[in-house]
Amino acid sequence: MSQFLRIGPSILLSGLSLGAQETSPIPSRFYVGLTVGSQHTEVEVTGQTARASLDRGTATIIGGMRFGPTWGGELGLHFLGGYPAGTTTDAYGTAEWTRQVHGISLTGTGQVHLGRRVALYGQAGVMFWSAEPRSQEHGWATITDGRDHGRSGGTPLLAAGLDFTLSTHWDLRVEASVADRIMDARMTRASAGFIYRF
Repeated sequence: MSQFLRIGPSILLSGLSLGAQETSPIPSRFYVGLTVGSQHTEVEVTGQTARASLDRGTATIIGGMRFGPTWGGELGLHFLGGYPAGTTTDAYGTAEWTRQVHGISLTGTGQVHLGRRVALYGQAGVMFWSAEPRSQEHGWATITDGRDHGRSGGTPLLAAGLDFTLSTHWDLRVEASVADRIMDARMTRASAGFIYRF
């Protein structure tokens, strides 16, 4: 009897410990990453009635958190390239202007594992963007040069792709995304990059 009293609590505690391990959720994991890609949109060109197709290289810095095996959230800092903004002429000559487009996105994420090392994921959220005018000759537009001082706004953002697990900490991400309206046009992007999970 005394031997049972000594062993019994140990067995009970071990069982509770194993049960807790079986039912406990997957811990949250923070990650950071960088993706690069190509973005397609249509822009207005001075002197043309139809919009012109335009492709630009892009880069995105990512930070996010997974809450369990399926859901998460992600913050992105986007560098979306330069887009034509017309010309101005003054005493120093004619200057070509571009709009340098940047964005910050906040999205919810979800993923479904297709195997041990591959997961299908999707994102939905919003991007807040700004497009500031700049020229090679004059730099950024200032309040004294009479230029349009920039445009900004918000747009829905959707993305889908695949995450390939390379190691305990590294993933390869391949994705396609669409921002519904930036500077009055839809932007689609294909990109790839690496994710580091802490």
